[in-house]
Amino acid sequence: MSRLGAYIHPVISEGMAVRPRFVKYVTQAVTASGDTNIITGTTGYRTMIFYLMYSNEDSSMPSISLRFGTTGDLFMTAHLPASGGTTVHNFTGCGLQTDPGEVVRANLVAPGNVSVTLGYLKYQSMEV
Repeated sequence: MSRLGAYIHPVISEGMAVRPRFVKYVTQAVTASGDTNIITGTTGYRTMIFYLMYSNEDSSMPSISLRFGTTGDLFMTAHLPASGGTTVHNFTGCGLQTDPGEVVRANLVAPGNVSVTLGYLKYQSMEV
């Protein structure tokens, strides 16, 4: 099950102010090993990540990462302590974004129960 929320965040792109956009939040339980889709890609749109939180919900000590696309490199890997281990990252101003249409996935090394929360914004790519 996922939960969505939003708040307004002014987006600045390449020195040019763009009208304020809603940053959405999604929380997804990741239980199976391998990749789990967190944010679906949209053709012609990039996804910019502003916030990431991993929270371990069981007694295992999982290793979890993010991946952009189906074969992208794993990054933001965390090795979470058992029963409540949490890590939070704020990417505001970092420009962490997908290529147009790419999915955002979480990769769990072994089965477990990790809640992944992402704050994100989708915006239309201006590439020709």
